[in-house]
Amino acid sequence: MAAADIVAVVLCGGRGTRLWPLSRRNDPKQFIDLVDGGSLTAAAMRRAKALAGAVGVICATSEDYRFMAAETAARAGLEADILLEPDGCGTTVPVMCAALHVLERNRDAVIVTLPADHYVPDEAAFAATIARAAASAEAGHWPVLGVDPANPSPAFGYIVPGRELHGHPGVFEVRQFVEKPGSARAADLIENGALWHAGISVAKAQTMVDVITEEAPDVAGMCRRAMAGAQRDGAFWRLADVFDDLTEPVSLDHAVLERSQRITLTRYAGEWMDVGSWTALAKLIPPDADGNRSRGDVVFHESSGCFVHGDKRLIVAVGLNDIVIADTADALLVAAGGQLGSLREIVEGLSDQDRVETVHHRRVARPWGSFEQVDDGPGFQVKRLVVRPGASLSLQYHNHRAEHWIVVRGTARVTRGDDVFDLNENESTYIAKGVAHRLENPGAGELHMIEVQSGGCLSEDDIVRLDDHYGREKT
Repeated sequence: MAAADIVAVVLCGGRGTRLWPLSRRNDPKQFIDLVDGGSLTAAAMRRAKALAGAVGVICATSEDYRFMAAETAARAGLEADILLEPDGCGTTVPVMCAALHVLERNRDAVIVTLPADHYVPDEAAFAATIARAAASAEAGHWPVLGVDPANPSPAFGYIVPGRELHGHPGVFEVRQFVEKPGSARAADLIENGALWHAGISVAKAQTMVDVITEEAPDVAGMCRRAMAGAQRDGAFWRLADVFDDLTEPVSLDHAVLERSQRITLTRYAGEWMDVGSWTALAKLIPPDADGNRSRGDVVFHESSGCFVHGDKRLIVAVGLNDIVIADTADALLVAAGGQLGSLREIVEGLSDQDRVETVHHRRVARPWGSFEQVDDGPGFQVKRLVVRPGASLSLQYHNHRAEHWIVVRGTARVTRGDDVFDLNENESTYIAKGVAHRLENPGAGELHMIEVQSGGCLSEDDIVRLDDHYGREKT
């Protein structure tokens, strides 16, 4: 039988609070370079490309992350449709909407859901497992992947397999789903052949639509209305706002997979990890003789079992045991290894206090590149801007501040009022308060600028956009 047409749905809309302070609301873990010199989302897209029969990729993410998803797909050489899901809806909504999107274009396609926070180094073994699951999916089943447990961890859900399906080697009935049991119960489940629930599933688009409609009809109806009213903006598909009746996230596991009799289990025997916490991230790094692991410039002395992450300065750990240290430019986490389970609640508390450290780093991504705050004080702020080749900032003006621009590297094309001119390295210009201006990079390399702002209001709120190439709201 020929390989089915496969569409990979990369689920990359999560916040990643358990990796704070590295992961922030505007810089979530799935788009940060964590593994093999790239992000987890980029790795998921590489896995999607490696699947036999792969014909398309859909990214399901939030409005806040649309440009990160688009840039990641472009770097992977993929033309992805990007579904912009509302926040706080859970996993049922993006999967159902993606299935409806696929169904309109290829009624025979098989969908593979790929959460973007997984580490799966053996792409060939993964693709072979998906091929087995896809063959079962062609018969009308909805296989989910189960992973050989490395230990009786209470951090994962478990799936207890039943009998093997006739004619589908390596595919089993599901006897039971068990949601995050205690360590003793997990050990007993493993003894009886249970596997970790990986959150990866494979099914025909029509099967997904039918099963979700059977098990969660209200949510399915919302998704149909959302897709019927979706607005396309290039690669972006904005769902119609019809989810006000959802009072809490609707998990695909709880609402659908654990209820339906059409769910089967396919075993994946290769290496897999859910990179959802500092403990998990540490396991990707080989330990030293004392069990210490580190990223960055770190020195250990009479310490054991520690993990230190830092990329801004030298960190020296002395006399520590089972401690996690995560250092960023504006926030420092120091925690006992066994106390990290409360990190999500701590971050939510900081967010309730409107702490900017939960929202973004000093370096802030923008569709045109990035800016980083270098220094600030009463009435002034200094930023470093990096503008990608061919990119430009919006045409804008400020009511409360003036700006000085200095070119450090590359060539800048400046619009200032009615004038348009180029600045080369070590040249500068002044933008007076109230003057419309735009910065562009006409060169083939990155443009690096220093921007000095001065005035009574230096926040991003003092931006009045007149024109924008990226569809951001104009004033």
